[in-house]
Amino acid sequence: MNKQTLALLSIVTLVMLVAALQMSKKDQRPPEAVIGDNSNPALFPSLTEQLDKVSRIEINSPEGVFSVSKNNAIWGLDSKQGYPVASDKVAQVLNGMASLNRIEAKTQKDSLYHKLELQDRSVEGAKSTQVSLNSAEGSIASVLIGKTSMAKTDTSLQAMYVRLPKDKQTWLAHSPMRLEKNPDNWLDKDILKIAQKRIQSVSVSPASGEPVHISKASAEDSDYQFQDLPAGAKVEKAYQLGSMASILASLSLEDVKAAKDAETPAERNQAVFKTFDGLSVTMDIHHQAEADQYWASLSLQADPTATAGTANSDSVDVVKEATDINAKTQGWLYQLTNYKMENLLKPRAELFTTAEALANRDSQADSSVDGNALADALANAGSQAASNPMQQRQALDLLKSLGQ
Repeated sequence: MNKQTLALLSIVTLVMLVAALQMSKKDQRPPEAVIGDNSNPALFPSLTEQLDKVSRIEINSPEGVFSVSKNNAIWGLDSKQGYPVASDKVAQVLNGMASLNRIEAKTQKDSLYHKLELQDRSVEGAKSTQVSLNSAEGSIASVLIGKTSMAKTDTSLQAMYVRLPKDKQTWLAHSPMRLEKNPDNWLDKDILKIAQKRIQSVSVSPASGEPVHISKASAEDSDYQFQDLPAGAKVEKAYQLGSMASILASLSLEDVKAAKDAETPAERNQAVFKTFDGLSVTMDIHHQAEADQYWASLSLQADPTATAGTANSDSVDVVKEATDINAKTQGWLYQLTNYKMENLLKPRAELFTTAEALANRDSQADSSVDGNALADALANAGSQAASNPMQQRQALDLLKSLGQ
């Protein structure tokens, strides 16, 4: 082997060693990122430890800008004077932000941001949503969220494009966060829940018209009784009285506003619900005719000694119940669903049938029976007369007499 051949072999061997080394390095690369693995660096590594400091959440999206703030451990919607929001909506954002994991680096070119919907919110027509978490001292975390879809690897997660507001780098990230962009859907819409079986009586004093009072002697009674029912009248639709008593079973709001910001109505309706176990709920209701909306205030009182006749097996502390609900509802006006209020405020005359109306209906029913019998007789006579000339003349005579 001459020197030239030996040199050539050496060069070939060196090239092969370098190639093998490169292949070895490639084989040592980490596998594709998996959610929950340490290979997935969190977008906000220290956020979990700072969640207790967050006192304000701001969401800026194409649908609008709104914020919720924490006051005395209660989260409230700022645009509704701090009315409480649903705790699960707050948890979704806080835990979702802390769980944002970077999966794959994407573009750094701002000219391509629009394709991922990650333009700054200040850009006209931007489709991004910016979520910001703040404390009393200032910003804790903020992120722009773009196109979002269900993660293919885990349907409990959302795959989303994200970018830090002052960073050019974009990312594909995963998070369990499902962001609600409508502020009204953040509101805690449940006002109170008092089972119908606890309701002993309902008294309605309308702004105009006669009052209505229904009640049960015992919780075991199937139907409510109409008090002061006119002589001979009859309640034919007992379910209407039951629907009045069921209003509080699941009372929820359509909208809410501070009572101090509302004008005092010239006329109002009042409904008082009393339970077998001593709870009294007073509802003052105003109908805004121009908007066709019903707005109501609520106040509760409790008499813990009134337990006779109750079928409620649950040991309800009515004093605590009244205190807790008053703390939530005091100072607020609630827009309530029209159909519930219309059922509650149904005019007295529509809840029963008068003796005169019953008599007229019975008379009409008798006339109808006589008419049907006559029609049957005529039909039978006509059928027989078709083949009998004598019966034809009799049928004609009968028709002439009826005409007279």
